[in-house]
Amino acid sequence: MKFYLKLGKYGAYLLFFVLGLLYVRFYLFQIIIVEGNSMLPTLKHGDLVLVYKYKFSQKFEDKKVYEFGKFQVHRLDILLFETKKGKLLLKRLIGLPGDFYAFRGGTIYIGSEPLSENYTLPGTKTLPPNLGLYDEEVFYPLNIEGRIPPGYYLLLGDNRTISHDSRNLGLIPEEALRGRVIYIF
Repeated sequence: MKFYLKLGKYGAYLLFFVLGLLYVRFYLFQIIIVEGNSMLPTLKHGDLVLVYKYKFSQKFEDKKVYEFGKFQVHRLDILLFETKKGKLLLKRLIGLPGDFYAFRGGTIYIGSEPLSENYTLPGTKTLPPNLGLYDEEVFYPLNIEGRIPPGYYLLLGDNRTISHDSRNLGLIPEEALRGRVIYIF
């Protein structure tokens, strides 16, 4: 009888441990395997990253409902977002709501200053927007220059020559953000 009590006690601990891990996995953090080389040299194909999740989703009458928690993002953070086709992408946050941006001479300007980008491949030029290049629906049109409206972000890949980012998808809405990379394995 004593054996069964111990087994039940350790089984309860194990159950709570597993439930805790599942809670952390589904509601707080997610491990993502990087696919492709659009974030070279920072991230390469096959790298693992730990993402702090911003949103919790649940099904409600066959529709996804997103509960948006408070979050802080900073310029140059690497964010996870979801395209309109449901694909998850990792890109670097370049422009925040209210920022003036411009694509000039292969350089991105924020305000009147060129953005210092020591994380891109040497000699990389930032090409201007080419919306809809990958047959994706555009979130919010991105021009050669303009001001980022409230609730939208400018996200670009570090490997600008092959990156599928805001130049193709438009400015990314807050609702599409899924999390921020907090650790690269």
